[in-house]
Amino acid sequence: MGICCCKNEPQAEEKFHQTNITYKDVHIIFKQGFIKREEADILVISTDSFISNKSTSIFDEDMIIQSINQEIKSARGRNEEPLKTGEIIFSSPGLLKNVKELAHLAVPIWRGGNYNEKEKIINGYVNILKKCEEKEYQIVMFTDITSGRFGIPKQLGAECFISALKIYLEKEKKNNQITTIKFIHQSKQNVLFFEDFFQKDSGVKAKSDDSEYSDHLKLAYSPDDNSKIEKVVEMNGLVGNKNNQSEKENKE
Repeated sequence: MGICCCKNEPQAEEKFHQTNITYKDVHIIFKQGFIKREEADILVISTDSFISNKSTSIFDEDMIIQSINQEIKSARGRNEEPLKTGEIIFSSPGLLKNVKELAHLAVPIWRGGNYNEKEKIINGYVNILKKCEEKEYQIVMFTDITSGRFGIPKQLGAECFISALKIYLEKEKKNNQITTIKFIHQSKQNVLFFEDFFQKDSGVKAKSDDSEYSDHLKLAYSPDDNSKIEKVVEMNGLVGNKNNQSEKENKE
């Protein structure tokens, strides 16, 4: 789904959900959006023990998927041993321009909970956050990486993510290096599911915001400050769309 940068605002049905929560001095953002557009220091995605990386199908462009797979091979070097479930690989982001690095978590296949799947996922998430703190990253971005082909029930996936956040923030966090943790998913239903689970588990309540366009784009519709319009349009990579629209208007 593209974002229009014309004179007219997006249609009413194109609403983006976002909730901001502060917990243990860290900003936690649950947001409906696109992981290719959200800025962060690092993005956490999944892989399997054999690093076939079909999980990178969360990206809908083959060139991005191929570039990420190539970066993983480069990060591993000559090591061709299967990963242990819960193991982590850090790599360059390939063609992704909105993050500095990727963290690949080897997610276990769901086998009824009889092989410590839950503990391995939670420990993986916690270890990633601890490593991000060591790397002095400030913004860490997550999405739903456990459901789908791994067969992890969605409720369990949300429970693992929220449990890991609480363990890190309440017990493992050594400093205030990480300032923001984002959960981004293009499905509003998924965002609400994870968000509700966190609020119930932590006892924290926050006001949600449904807007017809992202916070960055709100300025683009302000008639009072053309400099802001130019800045926001350029920041969102929409200069081409704006120029095309202007050319069209001039011709008319």
